[in-house]
Amino acid sequence: MNRCKPKRQPVRLAVSLFAAVCWPMSCDGRGTASPGSDWPSRVVTINGIPGFAADFGGARLWSEEWFAGRLDEHGLEQAFREISPDYVDCVFSNNIDPGAFFSDRGIRVGAQSSREYQAALYTPRETVERLFGGNGIAIRLDGTPSWRTKGRLYFMCLNAPAWRGAVKDAIVRLVPFVDAISQDNLGEPINKGQGNFCEWCRRKFREFVARKYSPRALARLGVRRLDTFDARKYILEKRLRAKTRAELLEDELIRSYIESQFVAQRAALKEIVDAARAEAQRLGKPYLPFYGNIGNIWGGRAYPVVIADLVDVVAPEAFVKWALPFWVAKQPRLKSAATTLRFKLARAAGDYAKPVWAWGAKAGLHLPPKERNVPVAVLIELAEAQANGAVATGNTAWDRAFFRLGDRKFRTLAKFYRFAEANRALFTERDSYARVALVFSVPTLLYRSFSALQVGCLHGSAFAVLARALEETHVPYDIVVLRHPLFRDDKVARDRLGRYTNVILPGVDCMSDSQATILREYVKRGGRLLAWGNTGTRTERFRRRPKPVLAGLRAQFPDRVDQMPDAELMKLARNYMNMSEERFARVQTRLRGSLRDAEIVKTDAPALTWVNLWRQDDGRRLSVHLLNYDIDLKRNAAHRAEDVSLRVKLPKDLVFDKCLWISLDGPTKSLPFSIGDGWAKVTVPAVTLYEIVVFTNGDELRIANELARVRKNIDRIRVASDFGPAATAGLLDKFKHAAIAHERRNLEVAGVLTALLLRQSQGELDALVRGNVGVRKAARKSFIDLAESAVWAFDFGEGEVAGGFKPVQSETQYDPEVGFGFVRPAARDSRGRNRYTTYFIWRHIWQRRRRSGIGRLERNPASGLDPLHRDFLYGEVPYEFVATVPNGEYRVTIAEGEDATHGDLPATEVWAEGKRVLKPTSMPVGVFVHRSFAVSVTDNHLNLKFGGRWGWSVCGLLIEKASGR
Repeated sequence: MNRCKPKRQPVRLAVSLFAAVCWPMSCDGRGTASPGSDWPSRVVTINGIPGFAADFGGARLWSEEWFAGRLDEHGLEQAFREISPDYVDCVFSNNIDPGAFFSDRGIRVGAQSSREYQAALYTPRETVERLFGGNGIAIRLDGTPSWRTKGRLYFMCLNAPAWRGAVKDAIVRLVPFVDAISQDNLGEPINKGQGNFCEWCRRKFREFVARKYSPRALARLGVRRLDTFDARKYILEKRLRAKTRAELLEDELIRSYIESQFVAQRAALKEIVDAARAEAQRLGKPYLPFYGNIGNIWGGRAYPVVIADLVDVVAPEAFVKWALPFWVAKQPRLKSAATTLRFKLARAAGDYAKPVWAWGAKAGLHLPPKERNVPVAVLIELAEAQANGAVATGNTAWDRAFFRLGDRKFRTLAKFYRFAEANRALFTERDSYARVALVFSVPTLLYRSFSALQVGCLHGSAFAVLARALEETHVPYDIVVLRHPLFRDDKVARDRLGRYTNVILPGVDCMSDSQATILREYVKRGGRLLAWGNTGTRTERFRRRPKPVLAGLRAQFPDRVDQMPDAELMKLARNYMNMSEERFARVQTRLRGSLRDAEIVKTDAPALTWVNLWRQDDGRRLSVHLLNYDIDLKRNAAHRAEDVSLRVKLPKDLVFDKCLWISLDGPTKSLPFSIGDGWAKVTVPAVTLYEIVVFTNGDELRIANELARVRKNIDRIRVASDFGPAATAGLLDKFKHAAIAHERRNLEVAGVLTALLLRQSQGELDALVRGNVGVRKAARKSFIDLAESAVWAFDFGEGEVAGGFKPVQSETQYDPEVGFGFVRPAARDSRGRNRYTTYFIWRHIWQRRRRSGIGRLERNPASGLDPLHRDFLYGEVPYEFVATVPNGEYRVTIAEGEDATHGDLPATEVWAEGKRVLKPTSMPVGVFVHRSFAVSVTDNHLNLKFGGRWGWSVCGLLIEKASGR
């Protein structure tokens, strides 16, 4: 098997990252993705074997910094053994697979596009203004540009075609290289920038209302001529006359403007996602997973939840400062559960069907400078994600700007990922055991959280306070999302409410008739509602109702509906981040007194030890996750709680004979337990930082962990063997038998089968990896060996020159006496089509870029590559290269590829004697491709032109007599 052959590359990428690991989508019997009209929500079946959808319990590392700091110090092999990731990702480009190290070992590689607000981050302000002034920079209500950091960084608007094209091209150009792709900072103007008033935004509004209202209805609203109506001036005038911002939301046109922007921004993002998927299909990749950094998904904004439909993984950022009680010196306890809400709300926004990734645990980044890079801060962020149903990730890219990745932090990351890998089955395919639901209302926040007209909203603040109160009273809870009919219906909410005994409505004043019906049906079936503040006093479009939509429900079911007055909600929401201890205690008491049949955990653990309960294997295993936030950064330690009593209300169908204590800081131990009245009682010897108590049966958990590792090996074999169906057919068949035995609790048989399968799969993977590495090295060596018989052998780059090759540097101009060199660039205006796109793509990837010249870059010598493949030349615009040769027939071979040490390379096109001879190739990350073509020379000069949509790159060039092969 030669993975270097170009014709094999589309096959290698035929199954995306998540089709075989953790992706909610359908697959046919051959294991290839089958995208349909409803692509975001799918169920995985690979070769008839279900269960791969959430099998993502191990490490996922993010950024080139992880390996860059290891190359000389430990070496990639040692680092790979210490942290064995399921998936490797990075910022800006696929620059994390040196010499195809990861892909050769069956680890999937992805890339992140980071273009949403970074226009001025890597580019001079004047350039941004020149390229995007009226076609990309977000504009505020007063007509001024929207700044993220005044004087330096603009917010950009996806409604503007130029900027949307730049983001789209930046993402699409990464498609050939990766197994998945992402976009950073989605929806910034709506969330933060107050910048949805550029000309393109106002055009979207006119299009929106033209579809929504008749001309007569518009006339009644004061719009005589829609084509000349300026919404920005209209809203500005209304704002100047209004006493409060809340008055603006009573205006029908202003509400429609807000709706138009949510609809348009969401449509712009979908256009970008669809373009990436179309490019993937064109290259033979049936499905390309897309995910994104969805910021502000803790409960105060509507847009992150609205766009969660468009991503395949919901990836909220982790901000430890919102959760840790020590972050603000003057206030020992912030009354918010924002970090856990990021994961809980992200799960709900994805309909509990999509994976949730902690978007790069910052590992203390948001702590005060002196407290960063403290191991306990790193661990609390990673553990918080795992405990709340997400996947912990390591985002070390941020370290580049703030602190280097040191041994101390690396060892901390390795410790956690070894813990996650050893207990892989506990972090996959989990179902919450909570009996309380906290409602998040998109209609209530949609209009109020529009950043340009942001109105204080009790819903978001009450949502955060009540979540913290639930956490500190040890009441596990989930989130249920009520949608806006502009985007989604509420089928998921209707189906899910039946599992909860109590539903809490924190200031949900906007509610549709169908949502009211759902809640009425829930109460009639025996559920309990706790409504804080006004409930259902407005429609889903923010119109006032004559009377609350749930009026009379409390009178009909006084024992099931508890209504807190709006005055109480005002007290709850006012200054909620720094609420006094006394007021917060009253909230907890009131909340505890209102809940019925919700208590499933009783513990004497401190308030800052938060609890989550998860059921697995169809409810036959129950795990209790205890996370201790009471930590001391100066001592780099948590305040340890000894002999913590834990009582758990057992599911009726749970049968177990063993209680395991799994600690981040120690070996797994069995604990004595007792059962009475449907409750299990156990004493946990210590709660240090992250503890898991598991009620299981015999060796069931050990076998489940081994089966999870077998699935991981099977997927790695598929990746390392170019996704060849035959590579894993036998293993999958044996896996099916072992999984069935485990499912039926035939543990003796399952244990034997799994142990054998684990050894076999690991052996096959090791052999395949050795073969891949050998084949790749042999292919590069073969190219170099041909130099002796070639007419010309050129090494492009400015580093060490390979033996037998002529050096071609960026300044090498054609000289008849020398016989080779570059001539002037091919005729093309560098300011033409895609000029705005290529500038941003190349500006930050190639730090030594020349706007119209030839750039050069040398890869890290520690990558182990030979001199020819270690460096290369690149250009943004097409360049011509001429070599003097006798007339005749020749075979020309070009060496190109990406070891990913510095950034993704463009897909090069080649013209010979005026004819295109090589099209851009789908070149996976880490693969060097040697492509050949035949050419006839009639004027003693071989004229080659290198180009491509996003530029070109060349490592080496061989020119041989055709008869010599």
